[in-house]
Amino acid sequence: MAGIPGIISRTLNILTYETSDAEEGMFADLVINPDLDEVRLDELDRAGEIIRAGRRIMQAEIYKLKKGFARYAYFYGFRLDIIDSKVRVSKKFPM
Repeated sequence: MAGIPGIISRTLNILTYETSDAEEGMFADLVINPDLDEVRLDELDRAGEIIRAGRRIMQAEIYKLKKGFARYAYFYGFRLDIIDSKVRVSKKFPM
């Protein structure tokens, strides 16, 4: 894209990236970053590629996600066990 629309598009890409990067450090317990070539917000035709990359990285990081769920469940009075890569709610215990 050339001209003003191109400048606006690039500005929004940079703003979104910078904002997301700062917020994930403050609020995220787990951050995954799929290995992608640079993808712009307006490249909807690459959705399949993006989804496949996200699935690959999530499969590699799924154990960390399940451990995080177990931590939060304990905080809210539940016990989660991770057995053979599956999360099982065992019981609720008194707080």
